[in-house]
Amino acid sequence: MVVFAIDRLVKSFFVKNPDVHQDFLFGTAFRFVKNPGIAFSLSVPSALLIIIITGALVFLMFFMFRAGKSKRDFLFFAFSLVFLGALSNYIDRILYSYVVDYVDFPYFTVLNIADIMITLGLVLIVADEWLLSKAVAGKKQKNTL
Repeated sequence: MVVFAIDRLVKSFFVKNPDVHQDFLFGTAFRFVKNPGIAFSLSVPSALLIIIITGALVFLMFFMFRAGKSKRDFLFFAFSLVFLGALSNYIDRILYSYVVDYVDFPYFTVLNIADIMITLGLVLIVADEWLLSKAVAGKKQKNTL
């Protein structure tokens, strides 16, 4: 929740101060960029995007609920990261009709903390499922001995 709040505050700062540009580490910079598209600025019609995002948020809420009920705290945390990151970018789309990006990696992309939350959450979900499948396979193998 703290990371979500930081992302919202930084986005608000850049919307109010769009001319700020601060270089740091190896050419990476903090600067305001309007992203009307989706990941990596891919273009999608706005109405379709809102429908897709709304459906994805409902889907994530369902899986967060299931993970919480099953006491899988790690998985719940991972889904929470994805949900809160998607929610932050969704709020941008409602307020501004674009997503506020502000971390510019040269020769790669411009993104925000919400994008990092989404990516990290997805990596953690895959890792959790992989570890769970290995544990189940190990139990099956042990039971056959």
